[in-house]
Amino acid sequence: GHCVDDLLTSQIRIRVGEYDFSHVQEQLPYTERAVARKVVHPKYNFFTYEFDLALVKLEQALIFAPHISPICLPATDDLLIGENATVTGWGRLSEGGTLPSVLQESQEVGAD
Repeated sequence: GHCVDDLLTSQIRIRVGEYDFSHVQEQLPYTERAVARKVVHPKYNFFTYEFDLALVKLEQALIFAPHISPICLPATDDLLIGENATVTGWGRLSEGGTLPSVLQESQEVGAD
């Protein structure tokens, strides 16, 4: 949510397949797409970062590859409390920390 909350859709570009921002050329190419629509979670809180989530609809479909694949969103009645989940991103690993150049991955347990 915090990445796109105050931006117009025309100001957002989505990059998929990226792994290391510090290298111009990587083994597998990334793809960029413009955004047709964004929806920030209605309970997103700018001050606490609770519900820090947004969905975006791309203007053009992606072509999947071994390093570019869709995520699976659960059904509304599918409770994932206590279930393992994989989370990825380039966010800070600690408050005030530096931004990593390599995609980070973490295993988390779903909470209420």
